[in-house]
Amino acid sequence: MAKSKIEWTDFTWNPVWGCNAGCDYCYARNIAKRFAYQITKNELNAKGIRGVIDRELTGEDIEEQLKSFKPIFLNSTFHNFKFPKKPSRIFIGSMSDIAFWKDDWLEKVVEKIKQFPQHTFLLLTKFPKVYKKLDKFMPDNVLFGITVTNQIEMSKLRILQAIKQGKRKIYVSFEPLLDNIKNEFLLRTKDNKYPFRKLEHKYRTTLLDNLDWLIIGAMSGNNKPRTKTEWIESLVKMAKDYDVPVFVKQIEINGKIEKEISKFPKELQYREFPIALIEESESPNL
Repeated sequence: MAKSKIEWTDFTWNPVWGCNAGCDYCYARNIAKRFAYQITKNELNAKGIRGVIDRELTGEDIEEQLKSFKPIFLNSTFHNFKFPKKPSRIFIGSMSDIAFWKDDWLEKVVEKIKQFPQHTFLLLTKFPKVYKKLDKFMPDNVLFGITVTNQIEMSKLRILQAIKQGKRKIYVSFEPLLDNIKNEFLLRTKDNKYPFRKLEHKYRTTLLDNLDWLIIGAMSGNNKPRTKTEWIESLVKMAKDYDVPVFVKQIEINGKIEKEISKFPKELQYREFPIALIEESESPNL
């Protein structure tokens, strides 16, 4: 087990690899292709599935699914992940999207989560409707997060906020941030004559209400669209106005992606976590 390279979590657990979303900027697809042979080798020797009869797929099947990036449950990464003893943040699914997981995969992961109530588990999806199902049986120490890249996708927050109840915490990852985000809420009219209308400010519940955390990051990689610094500045200001903890992961400076927070403009030097995470995790944060 190694510390995660993702700055806002301590460890990353990937019991499933693959996704059907087909995002143009997906980094995980390239990783799956690059390490398909090694992961297949690990899978064929994983705990509990050494015999051919016990395996659902042959080595060729596994390697082909990894290269094509079709969702596949990997016993090697499920069984061999060693959970830390100290309370930690554990991100589930950096190599997949939970929206495409089979029910029996979810059941296995939930049972494992229940064995470690001291940890904070983080889920992240581009398709928040899946949380309507998951909210019924996921423990309270699991945070529900969604990825938002532009203004149109802000409508997803309505689904996320609708399921917020009890101790459940919700967060939004604006990574990669590809648009200038405005904090609006559009309400559907009863007669549907006009599909949406803006509410006057005094009657409006905004999209940032009830959020517990924001993560913001500029686009990285070759031939990437630019993430303007002023877009990040605007989001950070909104987060501060609504007292929402904000974590700025990376920004673009002089055409290069910068992750060292000390090099950020002072107004963007935020690496915050929700209060519950700060209390439960011993990881240092700024």
